[in-house]
Amino acid sequence: MLQLDGRRRAHLLATDLAFLGWSDREVDALPLCVIPRPLDTSGRIAGSLYVKEGALLGGRVLARKLDILLEPGLNGRRFFAGSEHDSELWRNFCSAIEAPVFADHIGDMVTAACETFELFEQWISGQM
Repeated sequence: MLQLDGRRRAHLLATDLAFLGWSDREVDALPLCVIPRPLDTSGRIAGSLYVKEGALLGGRVLARKLDILLEPGLNGRRFFAGSEHDSELWRNFCSAIEAPVFADHIGDMVTAACETFELFEQWISGQM
């Protein structure tokens, strides 16, 4: 079973934005990413999580790139930096979705992963 508690990070983004000078009001006014289709099967949930989980590792690369813009340390990049447990979480996630229980859900997983990539692209580009 996947544990989601260690994967929650939205609060870190709010902390980073506050460090960068954003007010609570400005942060609260940001558009949220809303999932238009329900994640109503285990395959759809796994496919969407695949994208999110992969982004955790990609965020760590972005955090290092911010070194030239921000002071040393994690301030301003906690969301991207993640935690020392991200690689372990990724391995556990991959093991979970490779389990036989997901064998019949590959189509749903791929569809939901593609939809999640498209959704993030729309959200980031302001099309939501």
